Parts: sequence; C-alpha cells; structure tokens
Amino acid sequence: MTLAMRTRPVLPPRGATLVAIIVSGAMLLPASAGAARQDAGARPIVSGTRIRPLDAKAADLLEQGPLRSRTIKRLIDTLEQSDVIVFVSTGLLMISGETVFVTESSGTRFLRIVLSVPEADDRLLGWLGHELQHAVEIATAPEVTSVETMAAFYRHVGNVSGSGVCTPEAQKLTATVSAEVAAEPWPWRELRH
Repeated sequence: MTLAMRTRPVLPPRGATLVAIIVSGAMLLPASAGAARQDAGARPIVSGTRIRPLDAKAADLLEQGPLRSRTIKRLIDTLEQSDVIVFVSTGLLMISGETVFVTESSGTRFLRIVLSVPEADDRLLGWLGHELQHAVEIATAPEVTSVETMAAFYRHVGNVSGSGVCTPEAQKLTATVSAEVAAEPWPWRELRH
C-alpha cells in the first residue's frame, strides 16, 4: 500500500498552472529587453535566437564561451538549428549546474540551464558546455516533450548519481571545454568596457 501511494502521480496545487504560464511568459521578456539594449548600441547579449541569457553573468559566459571553446561554439550552432530554446541563468545551487525542461508549445521545446555562482569563469564555462551538451541531447530526442519524458529519456541514456542523472558524453565534455578554455585565456576582459 505504501509503495502504491509513493508511485501515484502528484498533481500540481491549484493555481500552479497559472504560475507556470506566468513564469514561462516572464522567461521570454529578457530576450526583448536584450534586443532593446542592443538597439541602443550596447554589446549584443543574445548569441542567436535559440540561446537566451537571463542575467548579465549568463550573457558574459555566452559571449566568452564560443570565443574560447570550439566545443561550446559547436553546441550553440547545433542548438541554433533545433526546435529547442534554451534560457541560461546563474544562481545559487547545491550542484554545479542543471538543465530543466520548462514546457513545449507549438512544436518548440523550452529548456532552462542554471549555473551555480559564485565561481570562476573558466569553471563556469566548463559547466556551461556540460549543460549545453544536455540541451543538445534533448534537442536530438524528439520524444522529450515534458518533464516526464525527459526523465524517462535520461533513465535510458544516462547514469544515475546522487544529484541526478548524467550522460558519459556530458561528463567528458566538461573536461574538453575546460582544456579549451585554459588554452584560450580571456586577457582583454578589462579592455572591452
């Protein structure tokens, strides 16, 4: 009996759908805010139409990433050709980063990557590459259209760990991006402002 109770689906509380819609709508606002700043002559903060930073730190990482790592550039280029829109933000997490399925609407799937800060940019770029790899994995899996199908997908292709599920490809990619970033320092940071 206890097992059956644990496996029953948990329905969201009343009003949770409205909150999810409001949050999803709010996630679209930074892209238009970024466009307004871009028109005003500021440096571009959006790498393209599919990868969208939600804060200044994420924008900085998305600017540095493809310049310092050909792997990050390849991942971004792959995502730009997909049906996935990825919002990238930074925040306090108990893990290095996470990729979350947000919603699917009219054939477009929305994901959110959160990277844990504070941390050195070089390490954050390694984690950005890792999480972008997960976004590419989802983009190439058309069956992933919800939180539930994403969980099923990663149970099939990933390895369960204490903090979640990860793929061998994403784990390897963290080291690859970190090596690329170490070989391509960002010395002109002070000169660009």
